[in-house]
Amino acid sequence: MADSDPPAPPPPPKPVEEDIVMEEVPTAPTLEDTIKAARKAARKKTMEAMKLAIEEYMTLIVQDEPSLLAANIKKQEILAEALGRFDSGDEAKSMKEANKIPNKVPRNMPLLQLSGDHDVVKGKAVFETIDRFLDMIELVLYQHGMDPDEDWEAAFIATIIHSTDKSGWFKETLMNKSLSWKQARMLIQDHFGGSHSQSHYLDKLNHMAASKWEDPLKFVERFYGIFRSAGVIDSVAYGSILLKALASCSDLVKQIKSTYASTPAVGRPELNVSYIYRTVPHLYVEPSGSDNKKRTREGDIDGERGENRRNNRRREKGRTPEHDKRFKSSSTAGPSSSSSSSSNKPAECRYCHQKWFDGHRCKQYYETKTARSEYRARMARLDPKGKRRQDFTDAMQDLDIHDLTDSGDDNENNH
Repeated sequence: MADSDPPAPPPPPKPVEEDIVMEEVPTAPTLEDTIKAARKAARKKTMEAMKLAIEEYMTLIVQDEPSLLAANIKKQEILAEALGRFDSGDEAKSMKEANKIPNKVPRNMPLLQLSGDHDVVKGKAVFETIDRFLDMIELVLYQHGMDPDEDWEAAFIATIIHSTDKSGWFKETLMNKSLSWKQARMLIQDHFGGSHSQSHYLDKLNHMAASKWEDPLKFVERFYGIFRSAGVIDSVAYGSILLKALASCSDLVKQIKSTYASTPAVGRPELNVSYIYRTVPHLYVEPSGSDNKKRTREGDIDGERGENRRNNRRREKGRTPEHDKRFKSSSTAGPSSSSSSSSNKPAECRYCHQKWFDGHRCKQYYETKTARSEYRARMARLDPKGKRRQDFTDAMQDLDIHDLTDSGDDNENNH
């Protein structure tokens, strides 16, 4: 037994999953974390040096040493500049996120689309002139409380992003030029035809004319708005153009001239557009309700309203357009309405339902015509005092071919 080997040690117990603990593996710091830590440590040392410099400054004031005091002041300026760089670096990212351009552009900003452009987006407003477009931009910026001098560039980019030509011109001419809104507006006007806007508005004024059915007050307001957009100096000549445009309202023109003539010459203004614009609301009297109805009835004879009115009359009388067509159909043999409406099928007779041609007369047509005439004669004999007649379809059910021959013989005997 002494020479025998010792027993083998028991195997170690298997580890239970609960006993296994994963040790955290340290990871190397990223470059961004290293830079942040270095900046933080440098700023802390700079702040400590700044505090020591301030304490030294207080001591030097008491000791009254000018040379050391000047050196201390210069040292404080250097430290303050360093702290300013640290603070600006920390706040740069937050300021950039707060001033992102997409967040500053309003959603209702219009697109730069002028009449005649080839790259127009459907469903968006198209402006007659560049002035109207620029006025709309200013209105939207004011609506959202934005400063035009600071935010015009981001807003204008949103208006031209749909056009490669306009975007390229902006990049070459206006981008990063540090221009105010007034300077940028002048450049935009010159490039997109702003110099031709005045001639456009003046030509429009010369061709304006009030319709006989148009409200003169609204017409004068519209004329005055276009006149202001032209940007010209008001004078008697433009007043004459407005009076000429109101030729259809002769009574109102006479009232304007008589009012101007009755005004004392001393201090009397010129008979220009502004004078007419101020005077018309006091002179114009709206017509009565009956006159308005008459204008509407006479002015809307043609067009969709006239068609609707005619349909209403038919509806009141219990008729439809199809009923009118059937009522106007001829009693002679002819093509049926169903066959004549189709261009692919040949015309069909409404009596014999055979192919119809010009001059077609079938047996069924003559029989129907004879039956109608004999029916009228028979009803006249049966109801001589004007009593109520039967319906044609009810009488035809009782009518026999022998009745037709008998009535023919009776007619011959009578003759």
